[in-house]
Amino acid sequence: METVKNLADACMEQMKGYPVVTGKDKLKRIVKQTILRQKLAPVDAFSWPNAMLAEGLLSAYETTKETRYLYAVTDYLNRWKSAGFPIHYVDNIMNGAIALWIEELISAVPGNEISSKQRQELLQLCESCADVCARWLKNAAKTDQGILPYRSQHPDWLFADTLGMVCPFLCRYGAKNGDKTLLNLGVGQLQLFLKRGMDQKSGLPYHGYEEKTGLKLGIIGWGRACGWLLKGLTESLRWIPTEKPEYRALKAACDRLIQAIGAYQRPDGGFSWQMQAMEGHIDTSAEGMIGSALVKTASDRNGRIDDGSGDAFGVDLGSLGSAVLKSVQGRNVVDCSGECRGFAEYPQIYGSYPWGTGSVLRFLCYENCAVTKADPQ
Repeated sequence: METVKNLADACMEQMKGYPVVTGKDKLKRIVKQTILRQKLAPVDAFSWPNAMLAEGLLSAYETTKETRYLYAVTDYLNRWKSAGFPIHYVDNIMNGAIALWIEELISAVPGNEISSKQRQELLQLCESCADVCARWLKNAAKTDQGILPYRSQHPDWLFADTLGMVCPFLCRYGAKNGDKTLLNLGVGQLQLFLKRGMDQKSGLPYHGYEEKTGLKLGIIGWGRACGWLLKGLTESLRWIPTEKPEYRALKAACDRLIQAIGAYQRPDGGFSWQMQAMEGHIDTSAEGMIGSALVKTASDRNGRIDDGSGDAFGVDLGSLGSAVLKSVQGRNVVDCSGECRGFAEYPQIYGSYPWGTGSVLRFLCYENCAVTKADPQ
């Protein structure tokens, strides 16, 4: 529990200050924009790295019941609201999923820990955040096949990242509000990637594909791509109605992906930055994303992930937890791969980043309080 609290405290600090833009960074941006005429992504304090910190903190609240972790995330959403709910890319939609999660948590906070007025204010904040995301998604540009590209400058490129960033929100919001348009968009996004973005031999995803040509792009089995796809599937399946025709196929695809990932678990229990590079560098962000998805799913299914064939799980979560803990140094999670720059641009730079800290915290919280190993029966 001490490790969880140390990492949660680190997440709170990072959430307030990320991204850090130094004077040198500002000068580089000026040069690139004015002299090189490059179009740069905006400096965004409400994007996916901060959202992953928020997910870790909400998991820490569920584990410790310390409300400071919960309120650190509601403060983050209030800052997003004060900034005018900026949504630059699909990345920001993760805030909508966070809002729906907080809505669920706030409703269960005991009356002696929160006033009725504060509860109502927070529920209204969450509703506003979610509704803003829903409107943006409905109005966002879609591909010819009706799904969301990752970036407008490449309207036919589909990235695995998008699946974890938007599908859980689309499915949860759609199911909660009876919005079939958004629910079907989330389901369709997952279906098409599984049809067109997977490597048939290994069962692992490419980083993405081009819709018009069908050309698969990036590398096979990039660790975070596996994490994004697994996150998209496991978190969406909780909200897709089981009677919906696509549910059974998506659940089976999820179980196949888990088996494929399990085949590349390293002897030390961890996962590499690329699944097949088992003698390469580990990546704690991939380990955290994969681990948290699997522990939560195993818990949801009473400790067993089974595709109906009798084959169970395939990932030793206890060994994965031990491997991850080796990369926790006080309040820092190290061995996290740096930010990807695009298809096949994976800098071999490893250190401490928000997406490593947040995802590892979430995994350790789930491993601490949920089923950690599939039932062998």
